[in-house]
Amino acid sequence: MRVTKTVLLSLLLCGCHRGGDPQPATAPQPASTRTPDAADSTPSSCGPQRYADVASQALARVGGTGAVVMLDLETGDTLLETGTQLTTPTPPASSVKPFVALAALRAGALAQDEPLACDGTWSRDAKLTCFDEHGAQTLTDALASSCNAFFYEVAARAGAPALAAEFTRVGLTELASAITSAGDDQARLVATAIGHHDARARPPELARAYATMLTDDDPLRAVVTPGLEAAVARGTAQAAAVDGMKVAGKTGTAEAEGDEMYAWFVGYAPAEEPRVLVLVHVVGDGAGGQLAAPIAGELLATWRGCETRDV
Repeated sequence: MRVTKTVLLSLLLCGCHRGGDPQPATAPQPASTRTPDAADSTPSSCGPQRYADVASQALARVGGTGAVVMLDLETGDTLLETGTQLTTPTPPASSVKPFVALAALRAGALAQDEPLACDGTWSRDAKLTCFDEHGAQTLTDALASSCNAFFYEVAARAGAPALAAEFTRVGLTELASAITSAGDDQARLVATAIGHHDARARPPELARAYATMLTDDDPLRAVVTPGLEAAVARGTAQAAAVDGMKVAGKTGTAEAEGDEMYAWFVGYAPAEEPRVLVLVHVVGDGAGGQLAAPIAGELLATWRGCETRDV
């Protein structure tokens, strides 16, 4: 049975939901060593078809339901759009937390290195829960761990106008409308802001939102990106790591039907000077760090192999 918006908010309020992105128990191997076939690209096998083959095979291994988008951040070209879920709007979950941070920073509602405490809950007008007790965290820590309590507080501080403006700025207009529709219901507002409840996004538009963040001349980007780097280095997105290349990105996990979840990862590389972006969305039995991030790692390893051979 599909989890309705009302039921999902109830789950958020009681702490029963599986949203959020728990830390992997053990750090996965870098993608280039985990999947040598994906990284071992020859010049003749490189390009959109090679990426499509890697994506198709990887999605098939996790059930086949999902979508993959690859963008060239230097040219703005689409390298790949494939999958059954390309045009289906679903809750983007924690993958939108960087935009919540940008909204709060732009509004002056969050200081760059300000620590916020997470004891596993967050309370204002209503009580919401986090999937762990993270303790005091800065923005970088909270993006790495995907702490819900941190971002509930940040979203509440930013407020609906700043959140809606930020989502509109990066092209997530449906999410911006959902923020506005939340009205004075603060629990609904903050749950929607971190990608649950009424939040919806399609893979291509979420990929473009990240591309906008990464290519705009915005000094605030430098405040957010260390957290995306930390997510891959030590946080929920370790499965996207590629040996010999610094990767950054964000996972997301939201309820779907039955035991399934909407698993997301949006990442880019090289982290120091982004050239390629990969979004992976999977509908399956697992979190973003378990299902989506490893596929992104394969694709980024393939891209690196192609780029190395083209030099």
